[in-house]
Amino acid sequence: MLFRSMAAPQVAGAATLFRSIHTTATALETKAVLLATTEDISQKNLSAPYNTRNAYGVGFLRDDNLAAMAQGQGVLLSDTLTKAVPSKGFPLNVVKGKAYAAVVTWHRHNLAGNAWSNLALAAKVGAITLHSSDTPRNLYEKVVFLAPATGTVTLEVSSSTLEVDPLPIALAAFEVPAPYMPGAIAAFGQGCPGTGQANGVTAVLPRAYATKFGETRTSVVLGYYPHRSQDRKSVV
Repeated sequence: MLFRSMAAPQVAGAATLFRSIHTTATALETKAVLLATTEDISQKNLSAPYNTRNAYGVGFLRDDNLAAMAQGQGVLLSDTLTKAVPSKGFPLNVVKGKAYAAVVTWHRHNLAGNAWSNLALAAKVGAITLHSSDTPRNLYEKVVFLAPATGTVTLEVSSSTLEVDPLPIALAAFEVPAPYMPGAIAAFGQGCPGTGQANGVTAVLPRAYATKFGETRTSVVLGYYPHRSQDRKSVV
């Protein structure tokens, strides 16, 4: 089996797992949860012709996340958009530095015609947009973002056209692994003269010790967590 032939039974099985736990979930809610809980694999598919969403979809299934949402974690809701109220905002509680995915889904209702409902999804903090998605002739939108601060992010669903009035929608949001972001190193000051050296790099510290160069240490040198180091010339 390749591509859709392999994906279809796996997605069907994941949907069945979700619905076996959350027995009252609608088809729209199930689709939203499936898309919101996938893990991003875009950075593992950088070579053409495998470097587009048509090739790798929205990631690989995470049945553990599906089960967590089925048991009440994250946000899952149904609502409607109308011509009188074409946009709505939904609050999502977030923790600084954590990554979140949100998905809005809707159905096409008149398959005999050419009309589509065109919806957009944006994650906002006040007037600042963290991430937005607005693709034409689609039946879902997905955003992934890092929370800039602990508090509330507004998930704004808006419509430019509606095929039916009212249009039922489902919205799902869940904490996910942080998306890939290119790393960088920047110097920000001079180190102390006479700082000891170990192969040119010394005092490698976790971020928690960023301002505590005296009487602090860590056994995890150059480990998993973000680090900064101090040598005789600069701190990076």
